Amino acid sequence: MNIVAELTVKALHAHAGTAWPHYHEALITACRKAPPPFGTRSYGEIYRDAAMNPWWMALIQMNIAEIRTRVHHLLQRPMLLAHCAPERRRRLARVLDALLLDETRHIAYTAALIEEFACSGEAELVKRLMQERLSDFNAITNEDLGRNVFESV
Repeated sequence: MNIVAELTVKALHAHAGTAWPHYHEALITACRKAPPPFGTRSYGEIYRDAAMNPWWMALIQMNIAEIRTRVHHLLQRPMLLAHCAPERRRRLARVLDALLLDETRHIAYTAALIEEFACSGEAELVKRLMQERLSDFNAITNEDLGRNVFESV
């Protein structure tokens, strides 16, 4: 089994036992057919080298990833609601609201820690790292868009 699938399934098993067998099978199959590069040894080595600066790894990169995830939630919401059976829309809206709030809390948590670091005399470093990491994220996103990663199956 691919390491990404293995670690994820193991974590979910600890959380929910043997629930979600279809999800597990889908994830395992997807990782076997399209192995995530973030599960490779070389990716890990590069990531760990970059992560030597804890403000890169622990806060700024996470913060930007959470912002992207929150935007994805906002983009998906109208379509999810449109495809939902009318009698279930209210329940789905509550679930989507909870997920969006969770992402907002993740952003707020990391933002507060970043602010604390900036206030300790590192404001310029925070600005520089935020710009660099966002630029990196943009490059990856543009590559994804160039490969039509959001194209329907």
